[in-house]
Amino acid sequence: LGACTTLYVLSECRMEQVLANAYAMSPVAVVVDSIQTMYLSTLDNPMGSVVQLKECGMALLRLAKDAGITVFAIGHVTKGNELAGPKALEHMVDCVLKMEGDSAQACRLLRCAKNRYGNTDEVGVFRMDAGGLHAMDNPSAMLLAARSASAVSSVVGVTMDGSRLLAMEVQALVTPQHPQATSPPVRQASGVAKERLSVIVSVLHKFVMPMTNQNVVVTVTGGLQMREPAADLAIAVAVTSSFYNTEVPRDLAVIGEIDLGGGLRGVKCLDLRLAELARLGLKRAIIPNVPDFPKLSRDPRFAALELVPCETLLEGLRAVLGKDVGSGSTRGQRGGG
Repeated sequence: LGACTTLYVLSECRMEQVLANAYAMSPVAVVVDSIQTMYLSTLDNPMGSVVQLKECGMALLRLAKDAGITVFAIGHVTKGNELAGPKALEHMVDCVLKMEGDSAQACRLLRCAKNRYGNTDEVGVFRMDAGGLHAMDNPSAMLLAARSASAVSSVVGVTMDGSRLLAMEVQALVTPQHPQATSPPVRQASGVAKERLSVIVSVLHKFVMPMTNQNVVVTVTGGLQMREPAADLAIAVAVTSSFYNTEVPRDLAVIGEIDLGGGLRGVKCLDLRLAELARLGLKRAIIPNVPDFPKLSRDPRFAALELVPCETLLEGLRAVLGKDVGSGSTRGQRGGG
């Protein structure tokens, strides 16, 4: 609540009573939790119906416009993480904010799905503890501070969520499928799209190592999401590291999109991602061999960061894990078995 010194709580579901108190008290802001539990007694429709939601929403809109009061209407969400109720409810408000995050983790993301008076690229990162939500000034450093002590199957990637850059740890576990198993190998993903993981595993199978009878589990630590193709190479490195049981240098990060031909493609805002890695103290970065690499190599923002450009996925994997990758060497020989 920040600098709020006075808070009034009204236990009421009738919208008429809420409006009467709001007009009489003229507060700075009104928070309605939730809009699905409010109803107008002048309507015969039940609480939570489409008509009630629309009319209650319009009543709150008139309150905001007529009295100059900021109104926060909290809404339920569906299993698909969409706002429950008619779309008209979203159309009448100025801003739609969504709070995301794993309930078992401390990190929370506040995303803007609609902003009538600005862009929707800003993302707020918060930490949940016993004292409530607190803004995280340096979320990348906090996410990497809890990085796994084992360097096998763990790698750092940089994702861009809106305009926010986040360095995250990607972990993978690759195990042989039981010889007598009749079901397909496991492809389990947490924090990355399962469909994208399947594509990356297929590319690895064709160009790097046999994956037909391997179970693959990938997770992004911290309960966050890597939604963009720039995380492809990080996923591939984590999977390959686990397959060969080979350590990934802890001062290294990888960035790049993988195409179906086994090549590495450039990603947007590569210079900003590299600057974020340099700020975090990492020493080496595996990146796609983009046309403006000479310009990147002279950028003073990440002069202390060694840049390793790679044309293909296999080249990038060998730059991280060694030349035995993809050569047909026995799984688990490197890195202490």
